[in-house]
Amino acid sequence: MRQASHQGLIDVDIIPFDIIHPRTPARLVPALQPLAFVFEHAPVLRDLCGTLYIWAKRPGPERELKPSLAEHRALFGKVSVVIP
Repeated sequence: MRQASHQGLIDVDIIPFDIIHPRTPARLVPALQPLAFVFEHAPVLRDLCGTLYIWAKRPGPERELKPSLAEHRALFGKVSVVIP
């Protein structure tokens, strides 16, 4: 997270998941999934996860908000119709 912030990224979110080792036999995976879910959400144990989901945004230029059509003076007192 610190490295992403130093690179100028904002709203950085890191979610650890996939604590089950890839070489775990397929027949054991269904039995381990409930336990893995608990480990993935436990504060210390989630650091053992093998995969991280990293989400971040690069800040863009500040944009001016466009005025709402509900506040447009030329439309006061007019009737509008929306056809889906």
